[in-house]
Amino acid sequence: MFWNEECGENVSFEAEVEAKVPSVPKVKVINGFKKTKLKIDKNTEIELLNFSDMVMEAERCKESYLKNDSNAWSTFDKALKLKLTYMKKEYYGEAVYQGSGTKCYTVFDDQCPLNVQITKTSMWIENEEYKFYILVEAKIE
Repeated sequence: MFWNEECGENVSFEAEVEAKVPSVPKVKVINGFKKTKLKIDKNTEIELLNFSDMVMEAERCKESYLKNDSNAWSTFDKALKLKLTYMKKEYYGEAVYQGSGTKCYTVFDDQCPLNVQITKTSMWIENEEYKFYILVEAKIE
């Protein structure tokens, strides 16, 4: 640390700092074909409410693609309805897929005390895999 010409270098300095360090959030994965509810932790659970609609939209795009429509997946347009139960209260949101079956943005009630995101989606309908990678973390004020 350098102060000025008169004091020189290595000026003694002491400070106390408090910082709130958020925990490292964990991504949980749910395969909708196997279950539509996922326990995040002891106080938190998320449910996929209209998973069957997602499968129907994926099947529609797949059939179009197999009929030589190379842009079929860019027509994927569906919102996955979500219910988050936290501390015995329910909050509703959705993951909106527009022009992609694997990329979305997630929105929830403003009153929801948690940030919820689907960070990645992967699907392989033939093998009954439709996985949603879900990140749930506390909102930092």
